Amino acid sequence: MELEKNVGGDIYVNAEAKANLYNLNFLLFLVLMAIFSVALNILGFFKVDETQMIIIMVLAVTFFITPVMIWVIHDIILKKPTPVLRWKNFKHIIITCAYIGMMFVCVSLSFHVVIMLTAPTLINRLNSDAAQAQSGLNIVLRLVLRSPFIIVGSVVMAFTIDVRSALIFTATVAALFAASAAVVLAGV
Repeated sequence: MELEKNVGGDIYVNAEAKANLYNLNFLLFLVLMAIFSVALNILGFFKVDETQMIIIMVLAVTFFITPVMIWVIHDIILKKPTPVLRWKNFKHIIITCAYIGMMFVCVSLSFHVVIMLTAPTLINRLNSDAAQAQSGLNIVLRLVLRSPFIIVGSVVMAFTIDVRSALIFTATVAALFAASAAVVLAGV
């Protein structure tokens, strides 16, 4: 099916068809997430009755897969002339099925799990991770950028004080550089 054709010169129809196709892909992702959450529950990560969760997740997957099946049957199997993705109200079918399916997912999970997966906790975790990554990057940049200048400056200043001691110091710096380069290249 080609979405690039401009039907009647209406660009909006093409954009909506592409958005509907994206939403169908998102519904397939939600199906995978529902299956994944059932697997996590079986492994013991969630404390929900297995049979209850499986029944409710089957209902959720049914709602998630309904628009996809409409699209597959209408456009791919029956090859109807007007693609489903160009239907005016198909996005409402997708959104309704997604909301009802997500409602079943939230009902099947325990309250603790739903609170654990809410937006504020995810934002808090994301901000904390970003702060830790920034602080780690700052430490690395500080060491990588400052250290060579400090070492070169100290070698130059050592030569202004005493040449013999500066040669020993330079040999020591070269040995330390070689050792650190060997450690980095070895991957230790």
